[in-house]
Amino acid sequence: MNNRNCEVVGFSHIGGRENNEDVFSILADGQLIVVADGMGGHAGGDQASAQAVSTVSRLLDQFDLNALSRVEPALQAQMLKTLLLSMIKEANADIHALNNGATGRDRMGTTLTLVFVGAHSLHVAWVGDSRVYIAGRGKLLQLTDDHTLNYELFKCGHLSKAELRANTSGRGSHVITRSLGVDKAEPDYLESPVSEGDVVLCCSDGLNNSVSSAVLQKHLSAQSKVQDICAALIEEALKAGASDNVTAVVTRIPVQKPQRLWLKKLRSWLGL
Repeated sequence: MNNRNCEVVGFSHIGGRENNEDVFSILADGQLIVVADGMGGHAGGDQASAQAVSTVSRLLDQFDLNALSRVEPALQAQMLKTLLLSMIKEANADIHALNNGATGRDRMGTTLTLVFVGAHSLHVAWVGDSRVYIAGRGKLLQLTDDHTLNYELFKCGHLSKAELRANTSGRGSHVITRSLGVDKAEPDYLESPVSEGDVVLCCSDGLNNSVSSAVLQKHLSAQSKVQDICAALIEEALKAGASDNVTAVVTRIPVQKPQRLWLKKLRSWLGL
């Protein structure tokens, strides 16, 4: 699997909470992004999110990433899908075991979003409402759907975009419909093409509930260093009075120089 050597950086802030239950990690030399948001108000939300990230890291260590470069693209995609979904299911099992039969608000839980940056595609698996966006060519696209009651109502046409925005910004109900720490995880998965120069954002809901899509697009489209973009997004959320923890991981897909593209084609033709 080709490593694009992406620029990637992440920041997390406690926001308006008493402690930070968000955890993120950047693994495999920046190819795998992990964001987990411990469920606020539940016992051990920080423990659940930390366990989820730990499980993902452990399973990645057991996987031979070099094997991806030895198979055809279609099989690469299937291997990555299997890997990411197995990470979510194993993380769920580990957190469920920690719960030891606890129910209701005594049960710890977390969201989990995984983004693998492949040679030509993003591979995304998630449970919960930690989102993935991609910005490029003047557009901002939200790749993931939130696993929340309000988002389900929005998809069914029972909430408008304005109502959805109001109900997910701390002024209304926000009920997670899928999370980790339950009997059986129900992850979603998608594969999306990615182009040189695109900027990818993976974030907890503390960011997108505080900052509008227009503001996200403005910063993600800026020709700035990714650490500056990431810091600016966190600052926007804090200025807006974020009541939750705020986490953002920003990745820019590098633009290959023509000489490097020519060299890559030559090496491929020579079987190197």
